[in-house]
Amino acid sequence: MFDKKLVIKVSGMSCEHCAKAVTDGLKKIDGVKSIKVDLKSNKVSISHKKDLNISLIEKTINDLGYKYIGVE
Repeated sequence: MFDKKLVIKVSGMSCEHCAKAVTDGLKKIDGVKSIKVDLKSNKVSISHKKDLNISLIEKTINDLGYKYIGVE
């Protein structure tokens, strides 16, 4: 099965520490295969094998101290 890709907008990320925190937090979600954070565009690309719970992604981002903006 091919990987699916989800791109979300997140505000509040400004450095590599932020990117690592978001990456580490999202990797704990079941089904997430890999994550790429683009600090310049405030986008997080998530590769996954199965459908993800968007509400869980939003909660994880917000709990980390960043603001989930939405799916692009």
